[in-house]
Parts: sequence; C-alpha cells; structure tokens
Amino acid sequence: MRRPADRVTAPRPILAVDVGGTKVVCARVDAAGGRLRVAHQERYPSRDHESLDAIVAAYLRAHGFRPAAISVGVAGPVDRRQAKLTNLPWLVDADHLAQATGVTTHLLNDLEALAYGLEDCAPERIIALNAGDGRPGNRALIAAGTGLGQALLFFDGERHRPSASEGGHCAFAPVTADDDALLAHIRQVHHHVSWERVVSGLDGFRNMYDFLVAVRGAQPSAALARAAAEAHDIGAAVIEGAGAGDAVAVAILRWFARLYGAEAGNLALKGLTVGGVYVGGGIAPRILPYLQAEFLAGMTAKGRFRDLLTRMPVRVVADADAALLGAARYASDFAAHS
Repeated sequence: MRRPADRVTAPRPILAVDVGGTKVVCARVDAAGGRLRVAHQERYPSRDHESLDAIVAAYLRAHGFRPAAISVGVAGPVDRRQAKLTNLPWLVDADHLAQATGVTTHLLNDLEALAYGLEDCAPERIIALNAGDGRPGNRALIAAGTGLGQALLFFDGERHRPSASEGGHCAFAPVTADDDALLAHIRQVHHHVSWERVVSGLDGFRNMYDFLVAVRGAQPSAALARAAAEAHDIGAAVIEGAGAGDAVAVAILRWFARLYGAEAGNLALKGLTVGGVYVGGGIAPRILPYLQAEFLAGMTAKGRFRDLLTRMPVRVVADADAALLGAARYASDFAAHS
C-alpha cells in the first residue's frame, strides 16, 4: 500500500519590530529555505501610541496571525529584558509583552538588530564608499537617524558576533575651529554635548542650523527658515533644501557628513575594525552624494592611523528592511540553538 507523502509544514512567521524615536515598524517576516523575507509591514508614529504593547496588539489584530516569536529592536540600552528608550518616554518590557501576547519575545538594541541583518540584506542595497582591502576581522556599524546608534561586530574566526553600544552618547570631540565654535554654542544649552547632539536627524541638523544662522549670520531660504520656526526636527527640510540649492542646507549636509565620518573613524579605531565600517540609518541613503564627498575625509583624519583607516572597507546600508531582518534573524537563530 502506498504511503502518503509526508506533509511539509512551513515555519511560522516571526513578528519583527523596529522601535525608533519617531516611528515603530512592525513586520511579518517569513522564512523559506533559510532565507528571511519581509512579507508585510506597517509604520506607526511612536508618539501617537501609549506603549509598544498597544502597537503590537493592534498589528496582530489587524493581520490575524500567530507568530512563532516576537523580536523587538529598540533605540536604547537593553538591561534585564527591559529598555527605557532614549528619545521616547516608553519602558519596553519583553516579559510583559510575552505575557500579553502569549508569544516568546526577544528584546535587543536596534543597532544590534541591524548588525544581525547585514548578511540578509539585498546585495544591491549595500553601497560602497570605500573598497578597502577586505581583510577578515571586526566590523563597525554606525547609524544616524533620530539619534546616533553604534555597534561593533566582533569576528571569532568564523562569524561576526554583534555587540550593542551607546557610543553615540560619548562626548563630542571637535576637529576644526568651526567644530570648536559649534561645541561652545551647543554647550550653552546642554552641559554634556554628545556626538548625538551633532550627528543625528533630531538634534544634529537643528544645532548646526541654529549655529550657522544665529552665530555666523547665514541666510537660509524662506522655506527652510519657515520649517525651522515651526518645528525642532528639521532634517527633512534640510535635505529637501539642499536638493533645491539652499546654501545653508548644503553647508549643513557637508559638515554633517564630515563629522559623521569622524565619529565612524573613532568607532573603527576603538574596535580595530579591519573587516569594515557599515553606515546604516535612514539618513545615509538620502545624503549619499555628501557622504561620497566628505565621509572618508572625516573618517581618515586620524594622524598616524590614516593609512589603517584608509584600508578599511566602508559601505552604506540602503536596505530599509535591514533592522527588521536582523531582529527576525536573531529570533530564528535563537530558536535553532535552543
């Protein structure tokens, strides 16, 4: 008698969540043949919701599936399965979310999640700024978005193991006289001036704009001046203004790109990341010409270590799904080894 063929059951999907200061992205991630694929995602304005639990509940109700796991990347330090977000008044508690949903829940730093996702990114969405010599070794990841995230990927001889960092909150180190003056200007408001106050979408663009206009007497376009008068967050207006030829916006992006590179070089030296530097976050793909013109100059201006840094590959991560894929990869690997 012929036996029926064994029925092959596809792995259940993972709910991947990327929590930033501005938005939360929830996505169903499917696994097929070991590859991860974002099947569906939705964005939620962070400040329109009282908690992450409420957003996850809304997403699961709307899409009616039970995930194998929930994996959350958060913009802030994770301690004992909890995270108090840096730019959002939320406490994210993985145990509380697991209890509310009945689903195994993982919690990791957003840059750690992005680091786990690098190998699953579409190759055409990884853009080289510097070819380097491609040696095996540690890697660095830096990402300016609402804030400034950082991570290191330590190479154990076989694979890269991500480690979260809050290096974006280390003290800003000026390089030029203009940087010195910017530091003095920001210090009038903030006693501790971190790199995130200079290289980020929320504070960085704003602080540079205020300095150039109030201290240096620069004249922005009417559109940029109006945007600056209406809101603190002027990142989109600066990028749009630079595209329209606004001299102040162009100056901001050139300065921003150089300092972005300078802090990437600092991170690269701290981790001795001969395996390369990755630049993530939502800003980098939108200001790519400025990064191509200024980033490497800022990164390699390290005196006797210029040559070492020049040999490091530098790549921009332009895959918008990278952090979601990484959160799902973390959950998938955890299940495979538990």
